[in-house]
This record gives sequence, structure tokens and C-alpha cells, in this order.
Amino acid sequence: MKKKKWKKPRPRQESLRECLARAAEELELSASTVLDIPELECSPREVLLERHHGVLEYTDERIRVAARDVTVEIRGMELRLGAMSQGALHIRGQVAAVEFIRS
Repeated sequence: MKKKKWKKPRPRQESLRECLARAAEELELSASTVLDIPELECSPREVLLERHHGVLEYTDERIRVAARDVTVEIRGMELRLGAMSQGALHIRGQVAAVEFIRS
């Protein structure tokens, strides 16, 4: 019977996401900026969503927005887009709920 040679275990390779997060920390940058993670500021009357990838659905009671790895759903009444740019989305109205749905 042949003996198997013992192999030293290979170290776990760092994922690209982990590498970018570590680099952002070392460079004193926001990890959410480097990783393209959406940032949200919310009050009962408005929502500011940064780093979105486009509007998927828009009614006066629900707005769904694509972002990296998630869909952001804003529910309420009299919702309207106040301003929209390639990087940010400003929503006004009576905000009842904000939900992050994993893609």
C-alpha cells in the first residue's frame, strides 16, 4: 500500500471584496464607496439614496431601485422623485418603509 504524501494546507485566499475593503481601510477611504455599496439617508418625508443602478419601478406608493446585490424598495404615499443623477436619487413624500431585498 502506497503512503500518501502529507501536503501542507494552502492558506485561504482573500476574496476581491475582502481585498478592496482592506485597501480602503489602509487608504482611509469609505469601504462603501470602494465596494459600491448603496448609502441611504432617510426621514419620514424624504430619502436620499447614493450609488444606485437605476429605477426599476415608480408609482406614487412604491419606488424600487436597483443597487449592487440588492433592490431598495421605498413604500409610502405621494412619493415622487425630487432629483436623480447617475450616482444619487432623492425621493420626497410620506415615507412609510424602506426595505433592502437581496438579489
